[in-house]
Amino acid sequence: MPKLNRAALSGLLALGGLTPITARAQTGAPPLITDRPDQTESAVVVPPGSFQLELGGAHVFDRPGSGASTRLVNLGAALLRIGVARPLELRVGFAGWHRAEPDGAPVLHGFGDLDLGAKLVLAEGAGFSPAVAVMGAVTVPTGHEAFRAAGLDPAFRVSLSHELPGGLGLGYNAGALWTTEGDLAGNESLRTDLLYTLTLARGLTERLGAFVEGFGVVGVSDGQPAWHALDAGFTLALRANLQLDASAGIGLNEAAEDWFVGAGISVRVPR
Repeated sequence: MPKLNRAALSGLLALGGLTPITARAQTGAPPLITDRPDQTESAVVVPPGSFQLELGGAHVFDRPGSGASTRLVNLGAALLRIGVARPLELRVGFAGWHRAEPDGAPVLHGFGDLDLGAKLVLAEGAGFSPAVAVMGAVTVPTGHEAFRAAGLDPAFRVSLSHELPGGLGLGYNAGALWTTEGDLAGNESLRTDLLYTLTLARGLTERLGAFVEGFGVVGVSDGQPAWHALDAGFTLALRANLQLDASAGIGLNEAAEDWFVGAGISVRVPR
């Protein structure tokens, strides 16, 4: 869902961390743990010396109340994760190409912004103790004017995950987003929003997994409405370093988008 992906971003709960366990035992390669397709970022970094590319697209529909509807197509959204050290990865995100079709208004299309960031693992977790990681990113306004941020907008989040009995995984994030806004007089201000995610995932077979997730944003600034959504999806591990995914979701209140669907592919080199 683009509202969160733009800021940091789209775990152990994207099911990359659950479905490849058998592949790891067979190949000796570490499991492919992705930060898509859900909104919950994993508490895991890619192995040192590895590059992991996570690509995807989405179709979003929104009709705010009795107003005109908008369809948004997003293609080529990408996250490049670069393993630097055992607890650290660098991250380069690209919002991809957008096409917005508002009813009664001209169609807009163009590329989105870049995100630059890093993830640091603070604890790897054991038993009931969670794995813990912190992430920071800055959105760089490099995209088309219709989809470009108004400034260098930072984002921060903390990610935690647990391994539960019965092959279940539980992950959750909490963080903040800052968005530059301008008024007609040319004055700029920085809007603050708080974000949350909660995901429950399970491996269905040695290659196929599923997740269900709740997530949203709560505005801190005056007049900013909160929005909440649910999504669910599947991942399919084709190889130890190659994964497909598909997901869909719905908004839970008027401020959220009505529905969205997405799909993607993730690959890591070397294996």
